[in-house]
Amino acid sequence: MLPVVIYLAAVLVPFVSARCGTQNLPRNQLLAAESHFQSFVSQNVQSFAAADVAPIVIPTWFHVITSGGQGAVSDATIQQQIDVLNADYVGKVIFTLAGTTRQENAAWFVAGPEGSGLSAYQNMKSTLRKGGPETLNVYTNKPGSPAGLLGVATFPSSYNSSPKLDGVLVHFGSLPGGSLASYNLGRTATHEVGHWLGLYHTFQDGCTNPGDYVDDTPAEASPASGCPVNRDTCTGAQWPGADPVTNYMDYSVDSCMTNFTPGQYARIQAQYAAYRNTGVVATTTTTTTTKAATTTTTASGSGPVVGAPCTQGVSQCYNKTMYYCQGSKWIVWYAPC
Repeated sequence: MLPVVIYLAAVLVPFVSARCGTQNLPRNQLLAAESHFQSFVSQNVQSFAAADVAPIVIPTWFHVITSGGQGAVSDATIQQQIDVLNADYVGKVIFTLAGTTRQENAAWFVAGPEGSGLSAYQNMKSTLRKGGPETLNVYTNKPGSPAGLLGVATFPSSYNSSPKLDGVLVHFGSLPGGSLASYNLGRTATHEVGHWLGLYHTFQDGCTNPGDYVDDTPAEASPASGCPVNRDTCTGAQWPGADPVTNYMDYSVDSCMTNFTPGQYARIQAQYAAYRNTGVVATTTTTTTTKAATTTTTASGSGPVVGAPCTQGVSQCYNKTMYYCQGSKWIVWYAPC
C-alpha cells in the first residue's frame, strides 16, 4: 500500500529563486511508488494488452479561474491547448475536450500547492473536479504560492488516496499565445500532463540509477534552462548521451521542447493501465495470471531485441528492463523490473 501522500511535480519560471514548488520525490516515496507499480504491472501483463495496442483517450475538463476579469481564457485558446497536447503526444495519447467551467474567485485565482494558497488550492479542486481517475482536469489561474509557478500536477499513484486533488494546474499565461514570454506555446501543460500520466523529470535523482525509470532518456544532473547546446551533466562511459534538453520533461523553454521517447510512451501506457484505466483496479491483491513470455534471443543469449518479431501480448524482464510484444514487435515497456 502506498503512503497517504500527494505527490506533486512542478516547474517554475526562471526569475524566481526556487524553480520547483516541490522537489523531486524523496527517495523513500519514490521507491514505495515504484515498488507498488512494478508489482502490479508484473501481475497484470495480459490485462494491459488491449490498452497497449490502441491509443489512450483522455476526456479533459478545463476549469478557468478569474479575478476581476484577469485570467480569462477563451474557448479558442482552450482548443489550441488541446491541439498542442494532441500534437505533442503524437496520437499515442488523444485528448478530447469534455467541457469547460468558469469561476470568478479571487482566492482560487492565486491558489497554489503550498503556503497561503494551499487551502484555496484544495478547496478549488475538491469543488470543481469532474470524472474519475481516467479524466484529466486542468485548472488555469495565476498561482501565488509559490510565486512564479508555471504548473503543478499529481501523479497517478496518488489518485486512490486523494481523488479530489487529482489533476493539473497551469498558469493561464502559459497557454498558447499567453502572456509568459518563452513559456507561452502550451508546453507547460504538456509537461504537467506527463507527470499526471506517470513520468518523472528527466533529471530525477541526477546521475544515479534508475533516474526517471526510463532507459532511453540520458541521465541529467540538474534541470536545463533556456535551450542549451551540447549540455552533458552526467559524464563517463556509464552515462552515454547528452542531456535530453528537448524532452518535454526537462525545464527548457517551450520552443526548445520537442519530444518524448519511446520508453516514456511505454511507461505512460503502463502507468495508465495500472492507475487510470477504470477497467483495471490497482490493488496489491490482484491475482491475474500472466502467460509466460516468448522471447527473441541472439546467438549470444541476449534478451528481446526492440523491433524484432514476437508473439503479441507476451513480455519478458531481461537485464532489469521489461519488454512487451506490441503489434508483434518487441518494445521497451518500463524499467527496472
